[in-house]
Amino acid sequence: VMTIDFGDENCLCGDGKWRRGQIIVTFTGPYHQPGTVITHGFNNYFVNDNQVEGSRIMTNLGPNEDGHPEYETVVDATITLSNNQGVIAWQANRLRTWIEGYTTPMWYDDVFLITGSGSHSHSNGGNFTRTIITPLRKELSCHHFVSGVVQTIPENKPVRTLDYGDGTCDNIATLTIGNKTFVIQLQ
Repeated sequence: VMTIDFGDENCLCGDGKWRRGQIIVTFTGPYHQPGTVITHGFNNYFVNDNQVEGSRIMTNLGPNEDGHPEYETVVDATITLSNNQGVIAWQANRLRTWIEGYTTPMWYDDVFLITGSGSHSHSNGGNFTRTIITPLRKELSCHHFVSGVVQTIPENKPVRTLDYGDGTCDNIATLTIGNKTFVIQLQ
């Protein structure tokens, strides 16, 4: 068990956010060991006076039929906003497959494919679902995803589709909203 304790009073962190409370992480084994489960939970944890509750559970599923290690992540979390601004809920399930670089000690040759979906709800509206339509390819040597397609379906609004491209390491993607497509630069 690892406990990250910010104390009972707000403290200013390096990212400019105020935190208090605890993040509690439990490990059933080493990250690379098949079967290991790593669970993130919270104890009276706040960020900028917004309370974070729930869990993030990562399970090392071991190698798939192609011999690539796979990791499943399940999130079930809520944020209770300060000043009675409502509650945000997020549920997601993601599968990350480590397709290159697993056997080397260098991180920059690692490549992952990510699939999954999630849903977001807010007590004041603005609900949406998000699904990875084409696996997202993350090469750690590149700042952004190099390919893959994510579709977001917001409540009472046009569908949004974000396409990260053809595999080139750049910050260019296309965003389609309804029947209009835009070329965008990722930050």
